[in-house]
Amino acid sequence: MNKKSVLLVSILLFLTVMGIKVNLNSEKESGSKFSNHDFFESNWTENTIRLIRASRTVDGGYAGFNTKPELHSTYYFVMISDFIGLEPLYRQRTVKYLEGELEKFNTSKNTLEDLYYISKSLYYLDKARSYEHRSKIMGLLNSYQAESGGFANAVGGVPTGFANLAASELMGLYQIPSEKFYEYMYSKYLNNSYMRDLFHLEEVIVSLHNIGVDVKRLPNIDQRKDYLNEVKKEILSLKELKKSGNLAYVLAYLNVASILNESPGIPDEVIRYIISQQNRDGGFGFDFSPVSNEFGTYVALKIIAESGYEIPNREKIAELVTLHELPTGGYTPIVRGLAAAKYTYYAVSILKDLNESYDKSVETFFEHRFWEAVEDLKSGRYNFDFYPSIAGLTLLGKAVERDVVIDACMPYVEMFASGELDNLQVFYECMTALKLVNTTLKGDTMDKIIERIYGFERDGYFCIEKDCNIVEAQKETMEFIEVLNYLNAEPKNKESLVEWLKSQQNSDGGFGLDNKSNILSTYFVVKSLKILGETPENPDGVLEFLERCKRKVGGFSFTAEDEKPTIITTYYGVKTARLIEGGVT
Repeated sequence: MNKKSVLLVSILLFLTVMGIKVNLNSEKESGSKFSNHDFFESNWTENTIRLIRASRTVDGGYAGFNTKPELHSTYYFVMISDFIGLEPLYRQRTVKYLEGELEKFNTSKNTLEDLYYISKSLYYLDKARSYEHRSKIMGLLNSYQAESGGFANAVGGVPTGFANLAASELMGLYQIPSEKFYEYMYSKYLNNSYMRDLFHLEEVIVSLHNIGVDVKRLPNIDQRKDYLNEVKKEILSLKELKKSGNLAYVLAYLNVASILNESPGIPDEVIRYIISQQNRDGGFGFDFSPVSNEFGTYVALKIIAESGYEIPNREKIAELVTLHELPTGGYTPIVRGLAAAKYTYYAVSILKDLNESYDKSVETFFEHRFWEAVEDLKSGRYNFDFYPSIAGLTLLGKAVERDVVIDACMPYVEMFASGELDNLQVFYECMTALKLVNTTLKGDTMDKIIERIYGFERDGYFCIEKDCNIVEAQKETMEFIEVLNYLNAEPKNKESLVEWLKSQQNSDGGFGLDNKSNILSTYFVVKSLKILGETPENPDGVLEFLERCKRKVGGFSFTAEDEKPTIITTYYGVKTARLIEGGVT
């Protein structure tokens, strides 16, 4: 057989493979030295559940895992934690993560914004450690200062309001002097037309205040206060806030007013309205979006807290923060990506296998995706949300309209039976969908399917093409064995299939290409043997391989060498462990 690269194969499998839940004949216990309790130990399980819950999207579905921390998210979650009095679970690991980012900081690749997030987060998490890096932070900050004295976000760029504010805050925190910056900001202060804009006013007043200037003694300060009062009515108008939802504008006003000792006077109805926009997860969306994000949450809480009001639903906000804190340090974003029926099925299945609850909104998500896919199938386009949405609803104990599934799937099944369809994934998903709605195939169509499948049986494995690499053969063998089992038929050469499958076990206990085991191949082979009433030669070796694929952050990685777990590999890792332990999956 031709052997393609592991990378290409894994990409192919990640795009096309969808696990299914079928009822198999129960088998005797494998006699493994691992128990389910020991294998799914508490810390790993807790972290895995947190990863899954953090991947929920606003429409009730789930997206893929994001296990890489981001500086932007880390900064805002650190600040949110400070607001609500939440002690980070992994404070010192996050400090080390930030120190690592500072150590490898590259001004040709990183921005002043990155430096700000690193330095400010370090300051809040560990002031003593933060000051140890003062000289490096000072040197890096100087790289972003333009000839004019202002600061740009990128080296050699044009100074911006955000960069000036960020730089001035770091200069204040770390006592970094700059006469050029003072002169630059003071010249802006003297420009009356520039100061007739709230964000410009904030930039100048707050920056000067940050570097130690007593702004209340500046010349013409009363003119600045008069302008602030001019826009006060507009800023604090509930009607205006409802129309624009611009929390940043309110915060800019609050920042300037507090520095100038002007009473903000934010009306109760404005604060109550902001609080009313809190999302179910405890966060806030910027511009009152129903999708929470770190920045929107930070701004809303800052306005509420600095206006002297009690922060609402602290426990829910704390749960949101904790969900996105990584055991390896740092925080991941709230917005993870787009939900998919496949990922959602994986997520719910893992939660159920780990005896955890799931959010009921996934039922509506699956129903919506199911009917969308049905419409696509009716128009002749196969939608890969079709099967996982059926599998998800079935997993949740929800009825799926049997006749709708039959009408949508039978044309593809009949095309496969007649030889018109060679797409195994479409055929396989349609067959398993029919099984889930308890449809029994009979007669000529069933006989043709069985005969066609027999035509793909090679010397101990199945392959739809003339040449398959081992991973493709392992995958297609499992799928054909599963379909035959559904049709109450056996492979022609069961003994040689069992012999071939068992022979694929690698020295590390798993299965895969070129003696390099991976989670997907391991699942394919273990599942195939299970259907055939067999177990691997070394079942403990399978669990030992899976153990090496567990990650501290939670979940399973594709191989023992990979660092990043995914929801796909976590699903197959959990399912494989259950199979080895004698469960039905």
